[in-house]
Amino acid sequence: NNYIKGRAVYLAGLPYSIENTRLLMRAIYWAASRESEMFEWYCDNPNTECAVYPEAGCFVVINNTFERQKTSVIRCGEKIMELDLQPLGYKWLEI
Repeated sequence: NNYIKGRAVYLAGLPYSIENTRLLMRAIYWAASRESEMFEWYCDNPNTECAVYPEAGCFVVINNTFERQKTSVIRCGEKIMELDLQPLGYKWLEI
């Protein structure tokens, strides 16, 4: 819901799943009125995630499943690369 100068999200009984973690992430960005920032560093496959360390000049893409995953890394709304990750694998890359 939108309120005077803010937003609120209420989720009850949301069971854990990879899809629901993505839903929760989207809700957090929306509640903070920062939807556009969600796609500054983003993986299009919900089974994968990206963590960025700008001070170190690198980022890591992580596969959170026991299966091989393909994902695209999106930076500032543009696809910058595609990766193929081993089960529970990760790749460190330079910015």
